[in-house]
Amino acid sequence: MRAKSICPLFLGINGNVLKLPFRDECIDGIWNTAIMEYLSKEEIKIALGEFRRVLKKGSYLIIFWPYQYGPLEVIRISISKIIKIFRRGYWYAPEEASFAKSKNFIKKIIQESDFEIRSINYSYRDIFNHLILVCRKI
Repeated sequence: MRAKSICPLFLGINGNVLKLPFRDECIDGIWNTAIMEYLSKEEIKIALGEFRRVLKKGSYLIIFWPYQYGPLEVIRISISKIIKIFRRGYWYAPEEASFAKSKNFIKKIIQESDFEIRSINYSYRDIFNHLILVCRKI
């Protein structure tokens, strides 16, 4: 991995969020960013099941889930559409299948996965770009 060549002390593990390469209940916490929006609803359920499987009881899962109507997302989509007009075949990023549409949308998905929601934040601290979830494995 490139990161390891730059920083030899880096401990990186290459894996798949749908089949994590860890034994059951061995992880103290998970920080998840820039993943959930690219998964289908079915894949989200699988990923949350994997998070639940590898987390120790009482451990936390923190998810940064992009809000569909966040200001940075609106700007990104607008710029992408303008560029597509002038450049056929332009590709900026993969289509995001599962933006956070609302707090209730997120609550339903998380509660179906048997996590306890400790907080859902959407604030100026993140420039109103992500719903930030703090969940606990019960």
